[in-house]
Amino acid sequence: MKRLRLVLLPALLLVLALVAFPAAPVGAANCTFVLGFKTLHDLIPGIVGNCVTDEYHDGVGNGYQQTVNGLMQWRKSDNWTAFTNGYQTWVNGPFGVRQRLNTQRFAWEANREGLPVVPGSGTPPSLYYDDRSNAEALMLSWVNALNQKQYLRAYSYWEPGAAGLPPFPQFEQGYQNTATTQISFGQMTEDAGAGQFYTNVPVILTSQLTNGTFQTFVGCYTLHLANPGIQGVPFQSLGIRSANVQQVAAGQDPSALLGAICAPAGSPVAPLPVYAPGDISATRYLDDRSDGVQVLRSLFNAVNRKEYARAYGYWEPGAIGLPPFPQFEQGYQNTQSVQLTTGAVKTDVGAGQTYYRVPVTLVAQTTGGQQTFVGCYVLHLGSPYAQATPPYQPIGIRQAKLTQVANGTNTAPLMATACQGLP
Repeated sequence: MKRLRLVLLPALLLVLALVAFPAAPVGAANCTFVLGFKTLHDLIPGIVGNCVTDEYHDGVGNGYQQTVNGLMQWRKSDNWTAFTNGYQTWVNGPFGVRQRLNTQRFAWEANREGLPVVPGSGTPPSLYYDDRSNAEALMLSWVNALNQKQYLRAYSYWEPGAAGLPPFPQFEQGYQNTATTQISFGQMTEDAGAGQFYTNVPVILTSQLTNGTFQTFVGCYTLHLANPGIQGVPFQSLGIRSANVQQVAAGQDPSALLGAICAPAGSPVAPLPVYAPGDISATRYLDDRSDGVQVLRSLFNAVNRKEYARAYGYWEPGAIGLPPFPQFEQGYQNTQSVQLTTGAVKTDVGAGQTYYRVPVTLVAQTTGGQQTFVGCYVLHLGSPYAQATPPYQPIGIRQAKLTQVANGTNTAPLMATACQGLP
């Protein structure tokens, strides 16, 4: 496929418009509001105004509809429906329609970008999002790291040696004047060949600077993943290989540039299926380190897909009892599939370190029949703010204790005590 020119701009320039959305189709005659957009319009008709287009969708399945006063938005991942006038947003949520700034999120909203939470809107969920399962998740993780001021983590989403990638101190310094960053996606395309997978991701980045002003950039990011089934160790997850970023002039509609920012290559990326949270079957690709449970789900998803180098990568270097990779890989040769059940997670934070103790039940189908194990995994994350030099160390497995039990055993009471005695 055609490689894209890398234009790595400092964060002062990687800031973007107040309104970011994909290019709309030509204005529809006799447009109408339907479903959730109609519901929200009917609740606040004077704010939304009349429609200009019918509903349309971006490359990942999110819905949009332009009105005379702004933009209706529907987010597929959490069934979130809202209207924005470019500065404020009205969200139809669990407490009816609530209003906030575009640069904020309510505590009950999905917040993968890690934006500031509206005071008094509840207890916010964890704002740490570290997912490389697909292109959208990786780009959201990158923005989440920027908004959390975890610059070494943001740096880690770029491939080592990416053309034009500056040394980390220069990369970090480039974001010192950025307050918040948001991202919107256009139609992604993908291409593959010789065991390599590429995704072109057109985006509009929108950020507010520390002085309160906004700038706009439209860019095309090229993401790369070598076939996980044939990689060795250390495993290299999906990463940003290059970026072509252009500044948008003041007053110019960034959506008009979005469709042409990526050079034509490959096929459109189809919207991803919606998986159940605990689905670790080989039919999906899960590479998520957002918390201890997600790491374990990713570990056994890798085992189910026979991607043993990736599975090995979820362990911390030097983890207690971790064998050399050839021995680790050999240990799974008779394993056909694994089912994972997790219990109540205990999280301890202190001295800049976070530990997750996750009780588990594993049911393995092997060439010799079914086997059941109960135990506990201990995972560790050094403070993302304190990590100062590459490479960034994400959440990793520090140790595990597993005991085989009879198939069909009620493992719930065993999981309740499985983590006792582990540091």
